[in-house]
Amino acid sequence: MDLSVIIPIYHGRKYIPSLLKMLDENISNAKEYIIEVILVNDSPDETIDDLIMGYNNIFVVNNKRNLGIQGARIQGIKEAHGKYILMLDQDDELKEYAIQSQLSKIKGYDAILANGYSEDKNNNKVSLYKNKRQKKLVNSFKYYLYYGNMVASPGMVVIKKDKIPKIWLENILTNNGADDWLLWASYVKKGYKFNMNADYIYTHRNVTTNFSNDEDKMLTSSMEALNMMKNNMSNKEYNIHKRRLNMRRKILTNPDSKLLEYLKNIDIATYLLFYKMI
Repeated sequence: MDLSVIIPIYHGRKYIPSLLKMLDENISNAKEYIIEVILVNDSPDETIDDLIMGYNNIFVVNNKRNLGIQGARIQGIKEAHGKYILMLDQDDELKEYAIQSQLSKIKGYDAILANGYSEDKNNNKVSLYKNKRQKKLVNSFKYYLYYGNMVASPGMVVIKKDKIPKIWLENILTNNGADDWLLWASYVKKGYKFNMNADYIYTHRNVTTNFSNDEDKMLTSSMEALNMMKNNMSNKEYNIHKRRLNMRRKILTNPDSKLLEYLKNIDIATYLLFYKMI
């Protein structure tokens, strides 16, 4: 098995028909690979098995209780047979050639990162990475400390199953939101690298129920994720990201303090400015 596509579903029956159509197109365009799709039903009060009838390579895992996005992804990975893993959200959009593009270009790397778009609050598409130099910084652990999560969504990444960090697989956040930072920061900290795919194959949609859109909840989750990684980094590294999170919290509470917080944390401000300027 070459690839397992893992998709948590939470009260998402309405998304599944278009999701299956999108994946069916992708699989048809990647005939040289053996691909399975695992839908992880994370809403025990709802059934989705009837929606996959007629598909031979699509399976449902029904959670007995709600595990949250990270827990549902992990449950799907436990059932996966693929050498590589692609994790999607139920409302993600992929180009019809996305899977073929990723698998054909991963080469000897442990993971590959594509480009794509995010939707702003007005549903306009914005490029996730402006250029190659900005994108290459996803392989720099420093930027996960000074900036934050460098990978907008797992849907942009195909990763070897055996390279998914144990710290992410074995420590489920109680506060949803920062599991992506924990996954990719720990991946890069271990010395693994992303290969770069220049193709724009992914769209991260603006959905009001997405925890990544709630800054207060995200900061609480981010502090929990940082504490999980504390024993895997130096005190200096820990304190840098803690300052970054505290800085964001203070600006959220009092937007007028932004300039002062940047002046008090000039090293962080320098990294942020460099990222935005390149």
